[in-house]
Amino acid sequence: MIFHLVAPEVWQQVSESYQPESLKSEGFIHFSTKEQVAVTYQRFYNNQPMLLLSIDESKLVAKLKYEAADGDLYPHLYGALNL
Repeated sequence: MIFHLVAPEVWQQVSESYQPESLKSEGFIHFSTKEQVAVTYQRFYNNQPMLLLSIDESKLVAKLKYEAADGDLYPHLYGALNL
């Protein structure tokens, strides 16, 4: 399982696939492992209401790569998140 934090109002507008701004600007969607979720939340979204998506990696259509960032390996999805 990998995880993604998303604002409730953003998730409400998703219909067929999830394509956040990072996919357009960076070419991938940021995800976290179970161990990284709390750090990611505190660093980027502290005190903001967020939804935590739990993603089964085996059901992904786009390519998932674990890449180095901030001294750790983070999952990055190179394409839209299929629902």
